[in-house]
Amino acid sequence: MLRGAIRTGISRVRFLGVAGYVSQPNVAVLVSALDEMGHLLDSAQRSSLSEVHMLTHDDLVPPIHTARPATRPTREPRQQAIKDIAYKGQADANTGASTSTRADRILALLRTRDLMGIKDIAVNLPEYSEKMIQRELAELTEVGRVRKVGAKRWSRYGFVR
Repeated sequence: MLRGAIRTGISRVRFLGVAGYVSQPNVAVLVSALDEMGHLLDSAQRSSLSEVHMLTHDDLVPPIHTARPATRPTREPRQQAIKDIAYKGQADANTGASTSTRADRILALLRTRDLMGIKDIAVNLPEYSEKMIQRELAELTEVGRVRKVGAKRWSRYGFVR
């Protein structure tokens, strides 16, 4: 039964690798580990201890304990926060330096093209995650520096001249 589950796991990992959900180096590591576990189970069943103790699913998979969700600190409404805090992409009055290079880099990139999606921006700015870019674009859209066309995953963003 466990050998069949291991073989199924190996097949699923290889399928995920072919589909592009798991990188090939990770596929190789996972397949190797699952294969090694299969060999370990085979050799364990041939030992003299196998008659004394049988491995079960519960021995190999630890139980999942559900924890209470942590309470999040309350935040003030987003609109109020934007009104209270000066736009972070603007120059600091004292130093003249920009406080957000991420926003500046996104705006500079949007100036070069008509409309771009989050993935397009992430390809050009690999040091920022797509989620980080998404949050920055939401702020830039709210303050009117960027326009948003479309909805959800089909959203495209453009520079407001």
